[in-house]
Amino acid sequence: MSVKIVLGAAYGDEGKGLMVDYFSRHLKDCIVVRFNGGSQAGHTVVTDKIRHEFHHFGSGTFVNCPTFLGSDFILNPIMFNREYQTLKSYNPKVIIHNNCIITTPVDMLLNQLIDKKLNHGSCGLGINETILRHKILPLTLENYKTFNYADLNQYALGRLRKLNIEPSDKLNVDISNLFTKEIETMLLYCRKHNGNDILRDFDNIIFEGAQGLLLSERYGKMPHCTPSETGSVTPIEICKELDLENIEICYVTRAYTTRHGAGELEGETTKDEMGLKIKDETNIDNVFQGKFRYAPLSVDLIADAINKDSSAAVERLKPSAIKKSIAVTCLDQLSQESHGRIIESLDIKCGHVEYKSYGNTHQDIVKTI
Repeated sequence: MSVKIVLGAAYGDEGKGLMVDYFSRHLKDCIVVRFNGGSQAGHTVVTDKIRHEFHHFGSGTFVNCPTFLGSDFILNPIMFNREYQTLKSYNPKVIIHNNCIITTPVDMLLNQLIDKKLNHGSCGLGINETILRHKILPLTLENYKTFNYADLNQYALGRLRKLNIEPSDKLNVDISNLFTKEIETMLLYCRKHNGNDILRDFDNIIFEGAQGLLLSERYGKMPHCTPSETGSVTPIEICKELDLENIEICYVTRAYTTRHGAGELEGETTKDEMGLKIKDETNIDNVFQGKFRYAPLSVDLIADAINKDSSAAVERLKPSAIKKSIAVTCLDQLSQESHGRIIESLDIKCGHVEYKSYGNTHQDIVKTI
């Protein structure tokens, strides 16, 4: 059995979906594990037939690779059902851990109301609010039938009062029946499982991370970080639990840096000033995150995060069990001279650049020895 852990090295949007699609096509009998984040993650996969932005489903779906949504994944049944309708012709197979945290419409509304005041650059899909609420009012597939939605509304009103934010009339609406129906509709399209042991049924495992190392509270700068574990912590703990070795941690970065949402971006400029002739169909401007932002790649910054994360992984297991690799995407968008310097610098400061992508499909990836 082999294990691939695909992680973003920067602020997200590095090309993790592309790399998971690539690995899924080169490994037999594999399963993709979504282990952090939730529906806010948009991992784009492009083929000659379709372009899709994956939110709940693993980026190996187009090659019939099943998805396992782990216990730390944040599940949004409404968005799951919408995405399933788009993908149903591919007969996607999804297994959901019973302890997955569930996002409700109330969490999403809270997120949007609070972000309008605090301007944290949130995506507006309720990720942080779900995590905070779950500590007080946990909602999972184990208890959704008995969950008290009136308590949820009262919790939301109290949270807004503490922040001096005017509540919305929508918080007076009883969503219990409609939302329970959404959950039960979702369960028609997948199956539940209690534990990680199901991963043993496959020859290969691909952990598909969401967001990036520089958005984590471990390696990023507060307050514009996510409470989600964006590094190798969760996958390594699962590997340790299942006694798995032969692990490759693949850290993915674009050949330049991007960021969607508020927060520091070293050397920020515009894509025109960088000479980037691209149209990004995934990262469009929106009311919560604003414009998609660009900067030259800060190799020192991502190298520091990569080296710290990979060292922590080795400490949790052992050096012989783990290999580190680097993948650089979007190389076709810079001059050959520019990306030559970038690759040389990455090789020196954080490890061998093993995968180089010169386009947006798996066929554009070159593997070097």
